[in-house]
Amino acid sequence: MLPIEPETSPQSVVFTDSPSVPKKQMQGVALRAVIYLPRGRLALVIPGDRTRLRETDELRLYNKRLHPSFRLGLLVMSTVCIFLICMVTLTPMSRDSHGNVLLSMVAVPNSSWSILTGARTGSSAGSVGWVDPGASTVAYYQQLAREDAIKWGIPPDLYVAQIQQESHFDPNATSPAGALGIAQFEPATAAEYNFNPLIPEQALDGGAHFMSDLYNEFNGDYAMALAAYNAGSGAVQNAIDACNAYWLSCMNTETQNYVNIIMYGGA
Repeated sequence: MLPIEPETSPQSVVFTDSPSVPKKQMQGVALRAVIYLPRGRLALVIPGDRTRLRETDELRLYNKRLHPSFRLGLLVMSTVCIFLICMVTLTPMSRDSHGNVLLSMVAVPNSSWSILTGARTGSSAGSVGWVDPGASTVAYYQQLAREDAIKWGIPPDLYVAQIQQESHFDPNATSPAGALGIAQFEPATAAEYNFNPLIPEQALDGGAHFMSDLYNEFNGDYAMALAAYNAGSGAVQNAIDACNAYWLSCMNTETQNYVNIIMYGGA
């Protein structure tokens, strides 16, 4: 029986009379299978994808692996680069007086408080004489402020933001305008509400009481109540009469900032 030739080109088919094909003859030939025919034991070699030799079946990739020390160095360098990129992209940017871009790596609290020089009923819109009382003390006074706000029916979060703006929860804060204590009350207004502005527990309760009265006076408009706390009820009423719905634009700049910071986070 003669071997059946494949459909591929005859140049790609190798025949041999011996039972086994010598390895030297198989070198360089891409083989998929070898079929031995029964009678003459002739070998029909069918071209394939690769030579079925042991040395070609084993892919010696380990010879191409990087040295462990080199791989460790690459890992460390990649980690450092990613860290530096994150620091640069996530750091807020500001400009100096010459227009140069500066990277501020540390957030600095704003301690530049402007003082309203006009007449006011209870607040100085922030004190220049405050000292950071510490996180635990602040947390204690914030909790008291929330409880007092609930007691007097005003929004707790806004009242906490208001005291933060007034004194940073420093019970000994003072201002050149004469406001005292954690809620920045003038002595006359504190006496009217019968509390000591330098005792923080009394001042927080008195401030919430005072804000509740202003809240009711302006029909539940907390922005107007804040403006009145800062500049006085008379100034707010004059702005309403002059500008109606745009009353805040008719207030002084400091009162506008005061209301916007507390109500909208400075927006």
